[in-house]
Amino acid sequence: MVATSTIVMMGICALVGIVVPVLLAIWLIKKYNVNPVTIIIGAGVFIVFALLLESLMHQIVLKGPAGTTIMGNTLYYALYGGLAAGVFEETGRFVAMKWLLRGRASKALTGIAYGLGHGGIEMLLLFGVSMLSNMVISIMMNGGHLDLLLAGVPDDAKGLAYAQFEQLGSMTTGTLLIRSHPAGGTVTPRLEGRSRRRSLGPPLPARDSGSRPGRCHRRGRFPIRRNARG
Repeated sequence: MVATSTIVMMGICALVGIVVPVLLAIWLIKKYNVNPVTIIIGAGVFIVFALLLESLMHQIVLKGPAGTTIMGNTLYYALYGGLAAGVFEETGRFVAMKWLLRGRASKALTGIAYGLGHGGIEMLLLFGVSMLSNMVISIMMNGGHLDLLLAGVPDDAKGLAYAQFEQLGSMTTGTLLIRSHPAGGTVTPRLEGRSRRRSLGPPLPARDSGSRPGRCHRRGRFPIRRNARG
């Protein structure tokens, strides 16, 4: 059984993870006249390079001859994970800035909009959707519908699924808050057997303080213009 307060907190986290990136994108587009395509490119690069290509490499490497050695050594696993994320995400950024955003890559708004797309879709998919999945599974567990959750799970994977259900049932509101940020991840049972990487996204755009430009803007360090197209 999962506590009702924990399920409510999962719903709040899911709402935040899904709504905040969307609202930030709308705010950036309306307030600074940012080109929505820039945000879409940032999101698309993350999906292609991090979720698809990087995950494909993980399937090949970690299930290959070297997989046991890498996963059995914390240092090797940390180095492999860090290098894989760096290579794929930085390559994606290079491709986007070099070709997809040619002529606009040097603008401050372009970097902010691209970062919002990249980090926003990561927050939405790996945090918001994961929390929503946690909430649905918890409700089904409390309703005694585990048989529906396990209907398509192979017999040799059911032991892992039950262990994940137990982990989900042991969560409290406090541990959920600690574990639910992007760096910590969530405890969504992955019945399909695919791993999901989680990493910190790029910083979100700073909030405008009003009609007066900020200190950095007055000094000319971040020349953001309201009518510029990102």
